[in-house]
Amino acid sequence: MERIGIEIKNLAYKKHTRKGGEALRLASAFVLSVAAVSILLNPGFTCGCVIKGSTLFAKNVLPSLFPMIFVCKCLTTLVAPSIKPKTAKMYLYATSIFFGYPLGAKTLYDLRKQNIFTKEEALRVAPYTNNSGPMFILGVIGVHQLGNVRVAWIIYAVHIVSSLFICLSSRIINNYFRHRNKKDDKYNIETNDYSNVAMPSEALDTVENTASVAEILWDSIKAILSVGGYMILFAPIAGVLNETILSKNLNAVLLSAIEMSNATQYISTNFCLASALPLLSASIGFGGLCVFLQSTGYYDKCGVDSKIILAYKILQGVSSFLLCKVLLIYIAV
Repeated sequence: MERIGIEIKNLAYKKHTRKGGEALRLASAFVLSVAAVSILLNPGFTCGCVIKGSTLFAKNVLPSLFPMIFVCKCLTTLVAPSIKPKTAKMYLYATSIFFGYPLGAKTLYDLRKQNIFTKEEALRVAPYTNNSGPMFILGVIGVHQLGNVRVAWIIYAVHIVSSLFICLSSRIINNYFRHRNKKDDKYNIETNDYSNVAMPSEALDTVENTASVAEILWDSIKAILSVGGYMILFAPIAGVLNETILSKNLNAVLLSAIEMSNATQYISTNFCLASALPLLSASIGFGGLCVFLQSTGYYDKCGVDSKIILAYKILQGVSSFLLCKVLLIYIAV
């Protein structure tokens, strides 16, 4: 009887999940239809936003991020064959905090492909990868947007401290999601597998330890084009928010939730320095939906639940904002 009860609950859960999936697909189809109609009705506005997003990517992100992607991929290819799991954790954090989004997630994916991390270990070290690099903070924000590199160093310092806080508190978040997954497992429901198993060779393309420069370059080109594609895709949404008459604070929050580069540009232009710094810190700490989608593909292939990554990003955005607010009490800008 108990077994029959479990099967009934399992079927009910799957039916509920299927209905939820259908509702999500219908909602997505509706949103895409509205977007298609909006593009047809306002082609000039859409093209202008795409051009603006492409220019932002070409001027700010491409020059700072593409060399980093190439160097990071070269380093990982050289280091991975001989690196140990404990050393790999430090290497992963250093890569993330120095090279920035989305290279932390990509490095985790590369190390996971070579079975340096198990699924359980990949889950534990995932918080180490949610960081923006100094090239974006110091170069793009400090030089191009704020025109003040000293202030950009303060933002970067806040970002590092906040990321360390997330790494230390990650066990609490992981335990919460693991406990919830165990509840699902009680009814034999299919959930993410965090067991200590090796990466199956058929799941992913194998990584050659002796990858040529041409292969690394091509991999880097694909990665940077993915970043640019997401930025251009989200540019019309950011353009709508820029044209909408809302409060400056609400616009800054919404832009930060969607796309980081547009958000930091808006905040740098429309706020005084003392007000801008906490908002910039929060925007960089969260990263935006655009960065989240760039990284999600890598996390999913590592067996890391995207909901956990989203929880980390929200927590890091909030902690960065509060930390910067406290810091400004003692530091004049």
